[in-house]
Amino acid sequence: MLGTKLKRRDFRLDVLLKAGVFLREIAKRLLVGLEDKIPDLQERIDHIFHKQLYGIAITELTSLLSRLSLYCSKYPNGPYSITHFDDAEGNIRYRRIYNT
Repeated sequence: MLGTKLKRRDFRLDVLLKAGVFLREIAKRLLVGLEDKIPDLQERIDHIFHKQLYGIAITELTSLLSRLSLYCSKYPNGPYSITHFDDAEGNIRYRRIYNT
C-alpha cells in the first residue's frame, strides 16, 4: 500500500531514552502527518511504532517507563498495548552491560 512513498531512512532513534517523551511526541506528529498516506488508524499506529520509532534505554527502569509512555503498557506484547509486538521489548531496547 505504501509503495516507495516512505523511505527506509524515515525513522527516529532516541539513544538516551528516559521517559519516552521525545518518541511519544514524534509519534503524535507522525499520526497526524501520515493520515493522508495511511488512512486506517490502527494500520498507521502499527507502521509508526514498528518501523519508525526506536529507542535505547539507559536503565531497566527507564525502559519500562518508556514502554509504558509509548505503548500504554510496560510490555508491548501484552493485552493493553496499543500495538502488538512478538517480544516484551518492542523497539525499546535495554541490555545490561557489566564493566570489566
